[in-house]
Amino acid sequence: MAHRFSWKTKGNKVKKPWGEEECFSAPWGTQGKILHIEKNHRTSLKAYMRKDEILYLYQGKVEVLHGNDDQDMLCPYEDWKHSELNPGETILIQAGCPYRITALEDSVMIMVTHGSSGTHDISKRFEDDYGRITEDKNN
Repeated sequence: MAHRFSWKTKGNKVKKPWGEEECFSAPWGTQGKILHIEKNHRTSLKAYMRKDEILYLYQGKVEVLHGNDDQDMLCPYEDWKHSELNPGETILIQAGCPYRITALEDSVMIMVTHGSSGTHDISKRFEDDYGRITEDKNN
């Protein structure tokens, strides 16, 4: 019989200029965040290089600006896709795809990732409303 085990850990809260995120993780590269984004605030425009992200809107309303295969990532942002999410809706952002979340209402979003690279990935921040560093960083 194969050995099975359980995993228990405690998440941590991180204050962000757009609200707050609660981070949690498990073995083998599975991690998640609960994003609390305040109305009229938005996350940075960024991309993760190695991990896909599943974004599930639990409460509120958001708009996700994201690139897609139909265009050059250097085209003006207004030519990118704008996907409005309502509670219960999900969007998958593949590795390397830039995106930004804007809260149209106070919103709660659940993000889950799983990657063979472990819990760290290199992110590229392209723009940020709050003056945070725009260099590549491990995240």
